[in-house]
Amino acid sequence: MPPRSSTTRIRRLERARRLIAGAIHLPRMAAVPALRGQRDHTTLLSAATYSPWRTDVEFRRVYGEVGSATLLDEMRLYELWRLAGQVGHLEGDAIEVGCWRGGAGCMIATRIAAHAPDARTFLCDTFSGVVKAGAHDPTYVGGEHADASAAGVEALARRLGLDSVRVLTGIFPEETGPAVEDRRFRFAHIDLDVYQGSRDAFTWLVPRLVVGAVVVFDDYSFALTGGVRAFVDELEGHEDFVVVHNLNGHAVVVRRKDSGAGAVAR
Repeated sequence: MPPRSSTTRIRRLERARRLIAGAIHLPRMAAVPALRGQRDHTTLLSAATYSPWRTDVEFRRVYGEVGSATLLDEMRLYELWRLAGQVGHLEGDAIEVGCWRGGAGCMIATRIAAHAPDARTFLCDTFSGVVKAGAHDPTYVGGEHADASAAGVEALARRLGLDSVRVLTGIFPEETGPAVEDRRFRFAHIDLDVYQGSRDAFTWLVPRLVVGAVVVFDDYSFALTGGVRAFVDELEGHEDFVVVHNLNGHAVVVRRKDSGAGAVAR
């Protein structure tokens, strides 16, 4: 018999991928009511197989220290790791708004410190739960993820030997923005779960982002955090930014120029 063609093999694998994804999605809808009736949500199974987070020795070391202090999976953490390692040539500091127990933020800080030893990494949180939930947010009502403390984040940073980390407690930017209002930023991670919080944080950051700065929004692709997606989608087409939706759940925004235009239309 003639050997199976590459085209036939790829098509059969694609059919199998779709069948498996559909079979997984049914029980997920039963477990997560927010998924029901949302035709633009499915369970994603990629045909790609490259998984460099499994063999990156330094990443594995840091992940071993911070994994229990974050709700992000290895794919999203590795993307933060790689992106934070690509801004060392820029000026400015790094910031995470919504740090919870500090796992992702300390991973970012480790990477930033390796490539830009003079930069600071600011980790911001209310430590009293989510704020600014509103009509754009399908599930969050406020107060979620309150099981964290500034002292816990600071202790994690000390264990990692991170002298560059500063923890800011309060609502950002209203309460903690003044502490860093004179800073410029090369990297930002916004993990606030809701529309208004994400919008306020990004709008405050825009005039302080250097050209080339990278901003990563967590929770873009999840059914529980549709408000984050609603805000990020408003940025598409803005002349100053490139917006990339990654299938791991992140949205990545890169500042390509500074035209002086506002963050988003009001």
